[in-house]
Amino acid sequence: EGLVFTASRDRSVRAWKLGKDTVGLQVATHTAHKGYVNSILYIPTRNEITHHIVSGGTDNNLIVWSIESVEKKLTTIENAHENNICSLALTPTGFISCSWDHSAKLWQYNDSTYISTLKIELSLPIWHAASINNDQFLLACADKKIHLYEKNKLIKSFEGHDDCVRALLVVPNIGFLSAANDNKIILWSTDGTQLREFAGHGAYIYALKWLGNGEFASAGEDRSVRIWHVEQAEAIQTILVPGSAWCLATHRSRLSDRAVSQDKQRTDNDNGVDASSATSVAAKRAKVDENGASVFDEEQLDLVVGVSDGVARVFSRSENRFAPPLLASNFQAAVEEAMKPARVDVSKLPTRDSLKPGARDGENRVVGHDGRAEVWSWSAAANEWQHIGYHAGEAAAADSQRGVLDGKEYDFVFDVDIDQGTPLKLGYNRGDDVWTVAQQFIWKHQIDQGALQTIAEFIQKNAGVSNDAMPAIGNADPLTRTREVPDVLPVRQYVLFTTGKSAPIIAKAKSMLSKAGLPEPPAEFDTVLPSDGSAPDDAAVQLIIAATQWPLDVRFPAVDLCRLALLRCVRAGDAAQARTALLRSTAATVIAATLAQHAAASAPLKLVTTRLAANYVACSGPTTADDNDVALLSNAAALASRCAVAGLVAGAPLTLRLACATTLLNVGVLARKLKLSELKNSTVKALVSALSSETNDDVLFSLLATIGTLLYDDKSLTKEFVDFHSIRSTIEAFTSSSRVAKVRCVAQEIVDVIVD
Repeated sequence: EGLVFTASRDRSVRAWKLGKDTVGLQVATHTAHKGYVNSILYIPTRNEITHHIVSGGTDNNLIVWSIESVEKKLTTIENAHENNICSLALTPTGFISCSWDHSAKLWQYNDSTYISTLKIELSLPIWHAASINNDQFLLACADKKIHLYEKNKLIKSFEGHDDCVRALLVVPNIGFLSAANDNKIILWSTDGTQLREFAGHGAYIYALKWLGNGEFASAGEDRSVRIWHVEQAEAIQTILVPGSAWCLATHRSRLSDRAVSQDKQRTDNDNGVDASSATSVAAKRAKVDENGASVFDEEQLDLVVGVSDGVARVFSRSENRFAPPLLASNFQAAVEEAMKPARVDVSKLPTRDSLKPGARDGENRVVGHDGRAEVWSWSAAANEWQHIGYHAGEAAAADSQRGVLDGKEYDFVFDVDIDQGTPLKLGYNRGDDVWTVAQQFIWKHQIDQGALQTIAEFIQKNAGVSNDAMPAIGNADPLTRTREVPDVLPVRQYVLFTTGKSAPIIAKAKSMLSKAGLPEPPAEFDTVLPSDGSAPDDAAVQLIIAATQWPLDVRFPAVDLCRLALLRCVRAGDAAQARTALLRSTAATVIAATLAQHAAASAPLKLVTTRLAANYVACSGPTTADDNDVALLSNAAALASRCAVAGLVAGAPLTLRLACATTLLNVGVLARKLKLSELKNSTVKALVSALSSETNDDVLFSLLATIGTLLYDDKSLTKEFVDFHSIRSTIEAFTSSSRVAKVRCVAQEIVDVIVD
């Protein structure tokens, strides 16, 4: 039917009709995703299952779309993965989904939906997959390897790349191709032999596509699409585009269609298929071979390219399909505009006379002419240098600062020292909200919430950015270098209060006892927490427990020691299991005692008790439990929740309100994991009430994140609060009134959950 589907960072899936009178006509838009749509796949008709489209992205959901009625959503598979679904690959009986959650899943169609039949987990994000036959498939991983599986059994791992492997492509009768962040493409035989290496790209390679007749295409960050033959190490054609080339699809030519050609000349033509930041494309004309791979008739195939400038373009070799001269001129102008002049010393550049025959197709040279730094590209087909624009040195310099962390690329990767010995790695992209990045860094590494401002200011200073405005979306890797504030919901990790040195706490305790005229603790009290960070022994634990029973006005240092001792014993595992149980019981007693005397308790005691409560929830047990464990965990969370709500009042010190918000966040994470309905309901009520009097942005962010986490996948709870508590208007107010991006964005995420 001449349909092309695009997926986008604007959260949409769009259908386009290509034909003589309707070139680039948008015929449908789907907006059911709640985040970037980073993957899309066409499933052909087979076994009486009507053909359809599947899409996935940063909302962790898979959505199946109808083609016969292109605006119809067939089904949604919620939480198909725990993180971004970065690619989809066809199999003989369904498809494979790959995710940043370090897993790949095989899906089969069953009773009007898809069910997961197999899950493979690796140590780092899985970027791509390719099906070889009914049982075997390949996985491209951020560990720089390609892994061959037969069902759930690892058969072989292929090593040859120097960075994350991003794309795979099965080559009929030969083996497969792989592309990576090391700018290389490698042709492999199925036994693991490297047959050929294809060099030419100057940056990350994002996509590979088979064109037939031994030819394939590649797309990359260097703003180029390159055409190759499997028997030649150099590209036979290079197509420059005005942005990062993110994705590829093929489309069967029709003589009546118009498209874009770059077969014989450098003046490329643009058919103007607007796809608003297209990140994935899928063309519907495929058939399926016996191995489940998409194949096309060996006739002319057009190439569809999704580019970071917000346009999907169709390129063709058929002269009768060339676009009109005006579109050709507009496309050339767009390519030149992408090559903006740079601040370079033109006087030190070689002149045009230095342009000797190039070594390979697509090779670039920079020369000085008339005070400008010109960029020239060698065309092997035309056997000449062609002027393509001006040197983009500033962009290159910015790109050179990028780093890779946990298999994902960032504009900056910083070392952050949080007084824990080894510096921690923090990834940051230009345009991200620094406060949101700092908060997620705290959650990931279980850092004291009090470090939020320090970390945010560190990012601002070292990245040279401010946080005054909402981040703008710019050209970037569609899957890793995002320019939006990262999604927060649902929060899945606990936040621990870990900082604190025992020596000053012990000195404070002894000083307070002395001033109160009370006896000093025994000499052993000076070393209750070992200096090497290990867990306290049995005698030390007993000393700490006894200290938590000191009079109310001198108790808070002992409570803080209890917080640190509990953390150390939990981290020691089975070796300290009995001590951990004693300290958990003590923590519950301390929290209850402070609540009973809350009006008389000092501000420091309320603060350290609330911090202990946050750790008490996070350290109270496993994430899944039997009925008895659920009851115990529910009681622990309810106790901590009461402690936090008691301190979360107008006029309370900011440090206390931050600790209360953190404790409630941990309660929310636990309540969601164990589906504690009553606790979820009471906690949301308390949070909504607290929103009306809170003015601090960090506290508001944590409160909103907790509300969103509790409502995230609980439709009945969401309905109750929308229908009877008017929560929507309360939350919506923050989407526009807050001056801080992280607050506006998490509020918008909650609104998206409510209206879903």
